[in-house]
Amino acid sequence: MGYKCNDKLYLKLSAAIKNCNAFNMAFKNFSDLKTKIMAFFWYIEIMSFIDLTYLGNKWLEIKKQRMQNLLKIAPPDEALYREIMLSLGYPKNKVNFLELALILPYSEIKKLKDKHTIEKALLYRAGFINEKTDYQKISIFL
Repeated sequence: MGYKCNDKLYLKLSAAIKNCNAFNMAFKNFSDLKTKIMAFFWYIEIMSFIDLTYLGNKWLEIKKQRMQNLLKIAPPDEALYREIMLSLGYPKNKVNFLELALILPYSEIKKLKDKHTIEKALLYRAGFINEKTDYQKISIFL
């Protein structure tokens, strides 16, 4: 029942269990380490049955369909820009970045010549800065 501290398998398994967030969330109520190790083996066996290729293909198919729908209403450059902005938002800010892409479309960004101006325009449209002074001539600030 007791484990030796120098048991390599025990150390590897306990380290793996501590580092596996999904496992710890699923089995957080198991306090006994022996039970956790048995559950960990069960978890690995179950995970081996999940076809990651199928899930990856399904995810890619969803993205492909979304891009095809977007290309029906926007030019290719604009569609790619919106997808990039959506991706830059990560899970928590996807909607905000997509809204920013709609507020400041790629057609307007192409008119801006340098990176600094593009950055200022994005920050201004996002509401992070109120500076208009040096950029009165640019239509996106008006």
